[in-house]
Amino acid sequence: MKERGNRLLHLMDRYIGIPLIFALKGLRSRRNLSLSHDMRKIALLKSAGIGDLCLLLGIIADLKKWRPETTITLFTGQSNACMGKLISGIRLVTLPMTRPFKALKIIRRGRFDLFIDCDPWPRINALFSFFSRSRIKIGFKTIGQYRHSLYDLAIPHQIECHELKNYQRLIEALGCDTGSPPLLKNENFMLPSLESKRVASQILTACNEEKGLACPSFSRQTDEEIQLKAPSKTLSKLKRKRVICHLYSGGVFAHLKMWEKSNWKRLILSLLNEGFEVILTGGDREKKALDLFIREMENKHVKSIAGCPLEETVKILKNSFCLISVDTGIMHLASILGCHVIALHGPTSPLHWGGVGPNVIAIVGDSKGSPLLRLGFERVAKNNRSMETITVDQVLAAVLKIKQKEKHMHKKQEAEEPTRASESQTESA
Repeated sequence: MKERGNRLLHLMDRYIGIPLIFALKGLRSRRNLSLSHDMRKIALLKSAGIGDLCLLLGIIADLKKWRPETTITLFTGQSNACMGKLISGIRLVTLPMTRPFKALKIIRRGRFDLFIDCDPWPRINALFSFFSRSRIKIGFKTIGQYRHSLYDLAIPHQIECHELKNYQRLIEALGCDTGSPPLLKNENFMLPSLESKRVASQILTACNEEKGLACPSFSRQTDEEIQLKAPSKTLSKLKRKRVICHLYSGGVFAHLKMWEKSNWKRLILSLLNEGFEVILTGGDREKKALDLFIREMENKHVKSIAGCPLEETVKILKNSFCLISVDTGIMHLASILGCHVIALHGPTSPLHWGGVGPNVIAIVGDSKGSPLLRLGFERVAKNNRSMETITVDQVLAAVLKIKQKEKHMHKKQEAEEPTRASESQTESA
């Protein structure tokens, strides 16, 4: 049974979870929220959403600065555990969210000093917090979700601000300073497995063999060691020539966030005419659909890496010109990696759900007054067709803007090379 976008789980969460919370709220004892005690064990719960987990990296960094001696445990669901594996300096625990009693048993082993529920709406998470045997439990008070009465400290969840700010407000209430950007550092990237390395290498080699360019190798060097060396011209050429496209989103109303396939086809053909190779990303569930899409394109310069492990997707993203994506997890992942990102927003606002990074371009559809998705499942937004108003020309204009920026940066680096070489010779002398 899938976890994300499961209507049965959602219905059970609402019609069983809310009555349980009302029955239990009278049993919650008033606690002393003094933070003078040692905070040696802190738990964060984020049961779904790769993109949400990307944003959570900021407050993980803030908590480490606030309590350097503490051990941070991150509880995820199975749908976003792959992202948790890329985060260093934490203890990762994956919960079987479709088996709540087993999940609760796992949580109760911890006995944490502080338990932070980072999800804004699931009632099951509030119940996990209540029964977690933790000293202090905090979470969101979200309008219409009836879950906040079980927390020792409930922070209002605001739809007017970015979700990262909501996460920051959770720990600001504890006296923790915030402001760390959500970033994946070089040491976070896992070495690729032999099988996934073979798959990714075959894909990238196939994309570039027509150009006579070598495929970037997956060596056992760390990214940090690679960055100390000057980038090769071959790698620079590859990076300028590869565009990643992500067509699919997740959640109950994922279809509202998707762009018409006819638009993707027109866009990809235009990118091919500009000399780019195109790689399509997706999960295991999208493999068949993407294979069919590629057969319809009938072009050997369009390849799919659907189902590729996330750590290999990270490496491919870092060595690509840009990502063009609907609002979904990979968009947030590429944003915190510092990649060039073109994000297509329809029923979601970039002011609340936009990518956080220096190189993100948000293209926003015209909702024409239709309600937006705030938590991801609001039925009032079911008739939002704003993705239909985003044009191929808008996306191509964003690609051109990035191309001009990269060209300017490349010229600047070439102009600085003689100066760096001269300084190096002076130091060696």
